[in-house]
Amino acid sequence: MVIHTRTMIFFKWLPGIFLWLCSAFAVGAPALGFDKQALIDQATEWVARNSQVEEKQVVIMATDRRLKIPTCPSPFIIEFAFPGSEESIKVECPDTSWRAFVGIKITKYMPALAYTSDMPTGKILLDEHTVAVSTANSSSGILSDRTALKNMMLKVAVNAGDLVLKHHLESTIAIFQLNKDLLKGERIKQDDVTIVMKPAKKFGQNYQFPEKLLSNASAANNLKKGSLLSEQDLNIVQVALVAAVNIPKGDLLTSSNTSLRDFYGKLPSDTLTTSVDSLMIAARKTINTGQPL
Repeated sequence: MVIHTRTMIFFKWLPGIFLWLCSAFAVGAPALGFDKQALIDQATEWVARNSQVEEKQVVIMATDRRLKIPTCPSPFIIEFAFPGSEESIKVECPDTSWRAFVGIKITKYMPALAYTSDMPTGKILLDEHTVAVSTANSSSGILSDRTALKNMMLKVAVNAGDLVLKHHLESTIAIFQLNKDLLKGERIKQDDVTIVMKPAKKFGQNYQFPEKLLSNASAANNLKKGSLLSEQDLNIVQVALVAAVNIPKGDLLTSSNTSLRDFYGKLPSDTLTTSVDSLMIAARKTINTGQPL
């Protein structure tokens, strides 16, 4: 009998528990009334049209149960609550004296670029690495113009779908890299180098020189394959007037004892670079063969 009594008590409580659970699960976002839904629908359409956005970008904040919406036979009169602001609207029913201010939220989309694949740090960006998208993200530094990506490399790893942000990137410069070992004094040929892109912040002006300079250059030192060339690694050919023979002190400089020759390396700023036949210049001291004048 004791067991039977406890069983009866259990079943006596069960309906109450069941009803309490049902009411608990029913709590949440209650269905909106007809009048409130009508206001939201009309306000959504009005805001989208006047803000030139799609209706899915508009949220009318009228779901609070404390906001009571009366039945309005005519369409609501809607306008922005404050000039120059799109954060709230004033809603009136023309058939009654009812009016209310209702908050709104407009999600604005802006053009942007997104990465098309996962990419590591140091990757040079090409056109195919990004795609044009629209985003509601309002973070600063979002890039939408591909011209801003020219000569840029990644300084962080990125994932496919990430927005392209300014702080992801760093500018690069073109640097000449040797394809083979060179001994001091060897001429540098165009086939001896490859152009590589490197971060501009890590390499100074010495690494930035025109390719044409290499056509008149030799190695200033022994250089290993893979070296990145700076101007200090080059001896640039220059035309200099040199002694063709030993010139004794006091002799005039003429085309017979001097010649114009290519000279690699640094020369004094006052080195002669033209013929001296018409200048009537004499040697102040003995000048050895091959010595620049």
